[in-house]
Amino acid sequence: MFNPNELDDGTMVPSNLKVGGGMDIANLRQSNYALRTGHVIGITYPDDPGSVTKSQIEYDVLVAHGDQKVGINISVYKSCKVHNIFGSQNNSLTVTMAPGVPAEDAKGTYVKGSQVLLLCIDGKPDAGNAVIVGGLTSPQFNKTYARDDGQFYDFNFNGINININKDGEYTLEFNSLLDADGNKTNSAASGTKIKIDKDGGIKISDNESQSWELNRKDKKSVWTNGAESITIDKTAKSISMNSSGDIKESSAKDTAIDAGGKGSFKSKSDLELASQANLKQESTGNMNVKSGGNWNVQIQGNALIKAGSNAIIEANGIAQMKGNLNIIGNGALPVAVAGISICIGVGNLGAPVVSNILTGSSTVLVGT
Repeated sequence: MFNPNELDDGTMVPSNLKVGGGMDIANLRQSNYALRTGHVIGITYPDDPGSVTKSQIEYDVLVAHGDQKVGINISVYKSCKVHNIFGSQNNSLTVTMAPGVPAEDAKGTYVKGSQVLLLCIDGKPDAGNAVIVGGLTSPQFNKTYARDDGQFYDFNFNGINININKDGEYTLEFNSLLDADGNKTNSAASGTKIKIDKDGGIKISDNESQSWELNRKDKKSVWTNGAESITIDKTAKSISMNSSGDIKESSAKDTAIDAGGKGSFKSKSDLELASQANLKQESTGNMNVKSGGNWNVQIQGNALIKAGSNAIIEANGIAQMKGNLNIIGNGALPVAVAGISICIGVGNLGAPVVSNILTGSSTVLVGT
């Protein structure tokens, strides 16, 4: 009796090993286990009528099969899926492949599309069974790398470039959407960049010289557009602001400026200080007010000038004090005007004397 566990020389195969039947040649011929390269020529979204899965983006891939007997055979793998590195219902990384366009020679070849690597599940090439497991660098890829680049990461998609160089520096650059030939579709908008350098500093900039930089090495933070800038210096403990034009500051509520040291405010043109309520100027030391031209002080209410010591009003020309009533000191005696007023007094002999000397003033009173 034939024993399938007994070899031709009488050796018995252990029971934990099974001797299967022969290879199914017919099934093998119908299988597709080879890693294929192809060109994406079509894309189908889940909401398109031709979608098979109704949940995933599918691709049609043009594949050239090489056979010793029949030569090159061109096939189209329909409804190919793209592998997902997570394989989870909650985690995924989804990107879209770019469908190619027919070549100008119209000989069944396609250009300017994604070149991909293709495998079939269980070797079955049925529609929806092929999986795109990767891609190949296109011959039209317009970037080159050199040995000096070292170990790096370079990501390019729809005009966004993310690069991590051999020093660990990170750069994200916006180049605007690129067309099929790799040209920028909006050069005026391109050039915005975020960079983290090897010292841990970060800079955000655009193509208009606008930038914000946090320099950890120099311990400075700079916000600038090339002409205007704000610099915060941690080492010097200082803030500087520069403008080639106007500087405006507005607050809906209180504004306080407090200097622990010297305070200075200078203007090469007019300087205006105005308040719709009270205005207070106070100094615990000397206060100097100097004008190279006229000085005009106008007060709609009372005016009080009070000195704790001497008060001097000095003029190289006329010094004038004018009011409806002018009082000097605490008295109430009228001030006379020479040559006009008549004065009655007592002479040396005790007799009345009438003199035409000084007139009394009704607006200027003098007293002690």
